[in-house]
Amino acid sequence: MGSPLRIFFFSDWRIQSLELAEELIRSVAPVDIIVYGGDDVVRFVPPPEAPAMLTVASRTYFPESWIPPDELSGVLFAISEQLGQEPRPFWPRRALTLRQVFALYRDPSPANNWLSKFAQYARYGVFGVIGNDCDPSDRAVLRAPGVRDLHAEPTVIEDVGFLGIEGAICAGSRNHIGFVLHTEEEVREHLRRSLQVLGALPGRLVIVSHTPPAGCRLDVGLRFGFERLGSEVLRDFVLEREPSLVLCSHCHSRGGKSALLGRTLVVNAASDDTNPRRVHAALIELSESPIVTWLVPPRGLTGPHIGPKRAAILASLGITRLEDILADPAVRAAIQFGPVRTGLLHAYLRAQAENMAVWLARPELPEPLLFYDVETGLTGGGPFDPAQEPWMIAVSDGAEVKQWAVPEEDRKRRRAMYREFLAYVRARPEYTLCSWSGSNFDERAVEAGLARWDRRRLPEWNAVPKLDLLRALKRCLVLPVASWSLKEVAAWCGFAYTTDLDGFEVGLHYEEYRAFGEPLPIEEIARYNVEDVRALACVAQRLKPPSVKDATASGG
Repeated sequence: MGSPLRIFFFSDWRIQSLELAEELIRSVAPVDIIVYGGDDVVRFVPPPEAPAMLTVASRTYFPESWIPPDELSGVLFAISEQLGQEPRPFWPRRALTLRQVFALYRDPSPANNWLSKFAQYARYGVFGVIGNDCDPSDRAVLRAPGVRDLHAEPTVIEDVGFLGIEGAICAGSRNHIGFVLHTEEEVREHLRRSLQVLGALPGRLVIVSHTPPAGCRLDVGLRFGFERLGSEVLRDFVLEREPSLVLCSHCHSRGGKSALLGRTLVVNAASDDTNPRRVHAALIELSESPIVTWLVPPRGLTGPHIGPKRAAILASLGITRLEDILADPAVRAAIQFGPVRTGLLHAYLRAQAENMAVWLARPELPEPLLFYDVETGLTGGGPFDPAQEPWMIAVSDGAEVKQWAVPEEDRKRRRAMYREFLAYVRARPEYTLCSWSGSNFDERAVEAGLARWDRRRLPEWNAVPKLDLLRALKRCLVLPVASWSLKEVAAWCGFAYTTDLDGFEVGLHYEEYRAFGEPLPIEEIARYNVEDVRALACVAQRLKPPSVKDATASGG
């Protein structure tokens, strides 16, 4: 076997910038193959710019002008005549701006195709499939020079066969989402035909499927409710044929993860569809045992009140350093930075330069504190969504840790867990119960559990003094960290976790246990739960507000 094939794999580039994709590719180029796993393929062929104004039938429209539904047909006809192409399908009977109307058209020339542009960084070009959210006409984007539609054209590179499966693989109503859909039986036949096209079975096989295979925890969908969306036919094919690699996407909650299915490595590279900074792209070295390296995108400008939108404005202005914001009033005006936000930025730069906590005010925090953390199922995703009830609780006075776990929804045992937890808290009336979420998540979760299992104890719980330490500190403290996650803040404070779990993974494990009877890694979760409590105690000790004398002396 010669040197390993180097594969750059990314997918579901729904809101991430095309320039970022190129930057990541260039960071590992040259590679042998670039693989795109589907969805939003049309973004790689940007639409024409809307004109400064357009006059149709004596009506003049500007880029942000709303075009009423009864006028759209005339505008579309005029633009189609001008561009020589028909618009993409769209939802009828709603108003669109002129800019949105022009976004329905695409310049199909190779010079305008970013995938063709990316092909220069790969010895064998770009391979891809369209996703379920694509329009069938988007297949044309994969027919550009240097680009191959693997669903339509399986191929062999060196001794490796590549075949693709586009869209969503559905079984009845399961995964029946989008515009490009294939039944399990259609996929079974497609796999058979694809192997015939490849001819003699190559030494190794790589499958690029927008839909993950079932059976490897990379197929959990959350957008329309908790469910598994993986293909059982693809799972059976993988277990029987043992391909070297399966590259998939579709399920955004599992993007950036890999797992074994039998002896086959499955990699899900779906990028986040809510935050353009959360990207998943991997360099895969296809040897006897594939090696996956997840690429870390450049951080770009981050700081207080600088999210993706402001970062994009700053990039367009050529601003590459936070200090440049402070130096130019015009830049601050462009990103709406008044005195308060500017003051926070000053403090953040100081915190970064001196690697220290900068206090903006001295909060009045109660003492002593009793630290607690709960584990639940998955919520809807928002910070103020209705909380699920805890099935695991850990509490500590900073020395000893007490923990309860009742994964089964057993009334007697759940009620006992809550009563024992409340008894522990009541036995320490001088303490304030302390958590870390920014939204009183733990407090609301315990309240939800008591409301279900032991409603008479709610007044007792409501009477307990409580503190969300994150909310208290964030108003008056600036730290040299990129986020306020407990793991990141605790790491800066000197605490070291021993597990890679996070709250989402724990919630996912619990939902799979509850819905599908999957084994629950209770020992690992219990360790993570205890470490969260100890981390919180570490943070509270390290970030004690300064005395009035100290604050005056430091100028904080």
